[in-house]
Amino acid sequence: MSKQPLASIDVVPTTKSIIDLSNYRGGSFDGVFTDHAIAEVLDQIILAEHIDESSTGEINRNGIWVKPDHQTKAWRIAKAILVGPNCRTIKEGDIFCYPNDRGIRVSSIEVYKDGKVSTISNTIFLEENRIFGKCANIPKKQEDNEPTVSFPPKRKKSK
Repeated sequence: MSKQPLASIDVVPTTKSIIDLSNYRGGSFDGVFTDHAIAEVLDQIILAEHIDESSTGEINRNGIWVKPDHQTKAWRIAKAILVGPNCRTIKEGDIFCYPNDRGIRVSSIEVYKDGKVSTISNTIFLEENRIFGKCANIPKKQEDNEPTVSFPPKRKKSK
């Protein structure tokens, strides 16, 4: 039996949306929103905050903080802050994983939400189709240090 060649994730085609962020890889929105706050995103765009990053920009990997330049193809963990109307799976507040080489980074951005403006650091604009999956928190039990998993409730599919 012959072995099948392995596919590279870098060549998997994605569905194009109205807004295509793949042309802006490596770009930045820093300094764009100096007198304004972003209130919503469009299409299938997500504004998310990295939750695996320290204030100095290091990425947490199993309790070890590493410089991001050593982890260029790292998987990242982020929390959705604003979600476009065409996102089908990710909702505001969801935590998800995605490849680090996707999206447009923003070091700090003002967000208008629920009648308030807040500054959020270490954020990224990302297309929903670049996300690989939702994540669940695994808190430790106090008595035996065995992990317990609490997955978010499944969402009803809209027709």
